[in-house]
Amino acid sequence: MSFNILEASQPSLVSRLAPPESRGAALGVYNALQSLGLFAGGAVGGSLVKWGGTQVLFAACCAAVAVWLVLGWGMKVPPPKGKSAGH
Repeated sequence: MSFNILEASQPSLVSRLAPPESRGAALGVYNALQSLGLFAGGAVGGSLVKWGGTQVLFAACCAAVAVWLVLGWGMKVPPPKGKSAGH
C-alpha cells in the first residue's frame, strides 16, 4: 500500500516543488533516477540473494526502511500551490 502511495505522490511533489520553467527537466531527472533505481535495486537484491540467501535480502530491506524512516522523520509536507506556509 505504501509503495502505491509513494508511486503517485512523489512525481506530484517534484512537479509542485520545481519552478514552472524547470518542471519538465525536473520530472525527466526524476524518471531517469527512478529507472536507475529499479535497475540497481534488482541487481543488488539479486546479488544479495545469491551471496547470502533470502534472509540477508530481508535484513538489507529492513535496514533500508530504517534508514529512510530516519531520513524522512523530520520532513514537512509543502503547502498546496497558491497558499503561503503561514496560513
